[in-house]
Amino acid sequence: MDGRTVSNETLSTIHNLYAANDSSLGGPFHTGDSLFDRASAWYGDNMYLGPRRLFFEKAASFGQKLFAYYYQEFVLGMDPNFGGEI
Repeated sequence: MDGRTVSNETLSTIHNLYAANDSSLGGPFHTGDSLFDRASAWYGDNMYLGPRRLFFEKAASFGQKLFAYYYQEFVLGMDPNFGGEI
């Protein structure tokens, strides 16, 4: 990462939000690989949850009813703790 584009304050905030080996954060993974767990949490927040929340926040200001759906697919014989893997 180019250190000229990210301030130390921003990096410190990221480290605090996605702390290493912190099982108290409530993530659904905790594989034992701290780097993977932190990257997964960051990616999920920034690529899925963040844009969705931003869209809903902006769209709600127009006074329309909004609906969001959360799908879970459980495949027979699969451990439901791992989601809908096929």
